[in-house]
Amino acid sequence: MRQLVAWERKRENLQDLDCTIIAASSDTPELVRGTAHQYKINYRLGHSVTKAHAEALGAGWNNDTEGTAISGGHIEPTEFILTNYGVVLGSMYASGAIGRMDPDEAVQLIKNREAHRNRNKG
Repeated sequence: MRQLVAWERKRENLQDLDCTIIAASSDTPELVRGTAHQYKINYRLGHSVTKAHAEALGAGWNNDTEGTAISGGHIEPTEFILTNYGVVLGSMYASGAIGRMDPDEAVQLIKNREAHRNRNKG
């Protein structure tokens, strides 16, 4: 939940940069709604991510049956920063909580990218 809350804290900064945060989980719709409510998450949260979704993203899948996914197990942390045109500016795949994208660094990456684009326009 720490990661979801960290992104929520940067949501307005990212909106100012014309960015949208979208997250998804292997959890059931009810659990995702409960998490959003409990932690006051105001960006889109998907649910019911399956192993097929994980494979399509190139993400790992943990078959731990203690997960709350409908299909059993859960997707490993997988994060992308995309341009409006679908170009990947950054990506991260992990097998646990260590090494996740930092929202502050994502904001800085986007600001640097925009500054570079603006310099090259003139």
